[in-house]
Amino acid sequence: MEPIENKVDYLEPSVQSTPPLATDTTAMPSATTENIKYAGFWIRLVAYLLDGLVLAVPILVINFGLLFLSRGSFPYLNYLARGVDFLITYTYFVWMTFKYQATLGKMAVGLVVVSDKSSTLTSGQVLLREISKIISALVIYLGYIMAGFTKRKQALHDMIASTTVRYKKPDKKLSGVVIAAIVVSSLLVAIGVIGILAAVILNSLTSAKNKAKAAIDEPVKTALFSEITAAISFRNLEYNFKNFTLAPIDQDASCSGNPVVNISPDSNQLAIFMKSCADPQKYYCLDAISPWKYAIKEVDKNYAESGAYFCDSQQMVREKAAIEKDGNSAQIYPSTNQDIASDDTIKAFLISDIATAQNPINAGKSLEGVVNPIKIACSGNAFINLSPDKLRMAIFRRSCQNPTVYYCLDTNSQQPYDNDFRQVDKNFVDSGAYLCNHSNTDVKNTQDVNATGKNNLTNTFTSENGDFSISYPADWISKKTNLFDSWVEFYPIDRTNNQVLELLISEMTVPSGEKVSDVLNNLIEAHTKNGITNIETKDFIYNFDDGSTAVSKQIIDDVNLSEIPRKDWVIFVPVNQKIYSFAYIDKIDKFDDDKGLIVEILNSWKIKK
Repeated sequence: MEPIENKVDYLEPSVQSTPPLATDTTAMPSATTENIKYAGFWIRLVAYLLDGLVLAVPILVINFGLLFLSRGSFPYLNYLARGVDFLITYTYFVWMTFKYQATLGKMAVGLVVVSDKSSTLTSGQVLLREISKIISALVIYLGYIMAGFTKRKQALHDMIASTTVRYKKPDKKLSGVVIAAIVVSSLLVAIGVIGILAAVILNSLTSAKNKAKAAIDEPVKTALFSEITAAISFRNLEYNFKNFTLAPIDQDASCSGNPVVNISPDSNQLAIFMKSCADPQKYYCLDAISPWKYAIKEVDKNYAESGAYFCDSQQMVREKAAIEKDGNSAQIYPSTNQDIASDDTIKAFLISDIATAQNPINAGKSLEGVVNPIKIACSGNAFINLSPDKLRMAIFRRSCQNPTVYYCLDTNSQQPYDNDFRQVDKNFVDSGAYLCNHSNTDVKNTQDVNATGKNNLTNTFTSENGDFSISYPADWISKKTNLFDSWVEFYPIDRTNNQVLELLISEMTVPSGEKVSDVLNNLIEAHTKNGITNIETKDFIYNFDDGSTAVSKQIIDDVNLSEIPRKDWVIFVPVNQKIYSFAYIDKIDKFDDDKGLIVEILNSWKIKK
């Protein structure tokens, strides 16, 4: 394409022979500075708005056409429409500027685009100028605004392409229509700027208000977590939530008023609700299923006062439906389910049942009433047989695949349970047997108790994911607890009724979005309230095998939550997005006597980085 000659006459014939002034080396070769008038920001804005009106018609027609043809079913219609809009706009500006040195909007206000380099405007300059507008639009259109302040009223894209925008007839006065258009454009820009600033300010105020509300309710959430922690501790000692009472609420959370505590009819489930101090119609909830601070749910006042003992309303609906059907709770598995594909589900519930009885907190205590098995439709009720002293127990569940077979686990069963299930018949169940091996003779543990001394750590436990391992004496038992899946407990095989000695080892993954430090502080705070007297809290340095260390926390508490006062020594080790814990629990008068062995076990605790 050949360049088009500049069709604008800037000089009268009588002065065209006058040479250009030496002081303006950037002016057109055939022009003087006196008859050049550069176009500023506002007049160019008017031209641009007029061009927008011109382009609005074809763009709207094409977009509506695309919408009609696709019937709204084309998933990328929005992207296609934007592409078409850009193509139309870019083509219009390039073609009009190259062909006429002005778009229709510029023509209306008497402006033209002129080259700084020569008397003609080349296609390369036009293309470069239009592409450079993308750069001018960056950072709140500062590249465009430059046209109001630079010496020759050049925008950033003008400088890049070596062009200027001038009046075609410098001496011609602006018409009233153009002046009105400039005024209207100025008002539109002012309104737009004010609108943007108002939106930013409003968003900032809203954000600040929300943060203030969150800050007001933070003590409430902390108090709620403290209360549910106390409730879980109570259940672990008393086997259920019956007779649970709340601890006094901290002064910082007193604006919430008295918490609402809802306990299920069988006393096995509980939910605690605390009113928001920022919004009286909103309540925060934690229940026994998810007793962690990050699991706090928001509910309304009606739900809190409805008697619900689950924070999840859908869980509560399932619970009510199960109870209405046959009077049994749907705590874990709906009793309304009539079709179980295999006996794996029966075995899973049997494991859960026996784990409750094997909790070391129950050791030496009567097991009567400790386990409340859930009824499963195809299997019916579980059967429980207790020993005469009520310290041992066998639990039986009927097979759904073969009604003549019953699965059995007892308090002597060993983890993992997969190889320890016994299959018996109904006659054996009815015999009152409290062990699964067809005998009421106590079964000795298969570990070689006499092979080592007390402090010889010959056994090793390794977590399923291999993230930690720990050694313990041959005459100790290790098994998972029924408190949380990640907890493992260790205690002597021959622990007597009045002994408390045990270890609890766990690993907890901190949820995404939560800070490890915040969760760690919550865990530490739980050891300072509700019948727990904190004796000491200080740093603990954990040493990895590679010689590196992790700054951890250790706590020593006196605990008076049961008839046997005890002392706890708890260590929390944060590693990446996990928190590992080591808890030594013993009677107060035995704590120092057994601590030497515990320190030896602690030194064998290996955590993977």
